Amino acid sequence: HVHCPEQSEDFLSRWGDKIQVSQDMFDQAGGEVDWLPLDDINFEDKDDR
Repeated sequence: HVHCPEQSEDFLSRWGDKIQVSQDMFDQAGGEVDWLPLDDINFEDKDDR
C-alpha cells in the first residue's frame, strides 16, 4: 500500500504517462496507491526525526 501526494496539472503534463505505467504495474501486482490531496498530508519537521 503506497500513499502519494496528488500532483499538479503541470507535473502531470510532463510525467503523467510514466505515472500511469507505474500505476498499472501496482494494479497488476495487487498493490494499492492512494493519491492524497496535499492539504490532507501532515508534513513533519525534518529536525524532529
